[in-house]
Amino acid sequence: MRRRSLLVSGAGGAAAGMVSACARSEETAPNDAMQAVAEVAQPHDPSPGPQEQPTDWIPVNVSGISFSLLSAMEGPTPHRDWGPYTVSYDMAASSQEGFDQRLMVSALDTTTTADGLRQTVDLAVAGLVTGYAQLARVSWQRDSGTAVERTAFSWGPEGLWCGWTWILASGVGAGVVTLLGTYTDDGLRNGVEDTLDLVRRQS
Repeated sequence: MRRRSLLVSGAGGAAAGMVSACARSEETAPNDAMQAVAEVAQPHDPSPGPQEQPTDWIPVNVSGISFSLLSAMEGPTPHRDWGPYTVSYDMAASSQEGFDQRLMVSALDTTTTADGLRQTVDLAVAGLVTGYAQLARVSWQRDSGTAVERTAFSWGPEGLWCGWTWILASGVGAGVVTLLGTYTDDGLRNGVEDTLDLVRRQS
């Protein structure tokens, strides 16, 4: 399955803010107040995917929702009051949020439609994080027949962080997975997305 690049809809405001912050007066010499490259925060390298580094990933099945996950993520942590989400997995924290990456997973629902689940998920995510704002949606169908709808959104202080929600639906039911990141890890996002599917629960 092809890799999917980060959606950047709605980034104009952030770009304008960056231009304003980098602007300098004509009286300032070109090199004044410039930071050394080592002092500037660098973007995180993407995690190697399941194909590149299979030993770093483990298969996960949460009540019929299957996917691969980085083995460094801790969990599952059960939740009773997170809306449709029943468990979460966290990457060790270096941010004030208490995590760097968080994956939230629902149970497989055999009674709710994808439309009903979408409304529930939007309300749940908006209640669990600050600054939630949807950016764009895209949908496709996996070879297995599972329909997938991915919503990209911004969240966090001033909407600087990115997240993605996948709603899955097939003949076995519907489910939802949401990834929150305090930085963008395309390797983690693609690794989860490329392996997401719905399977029948084992009796």
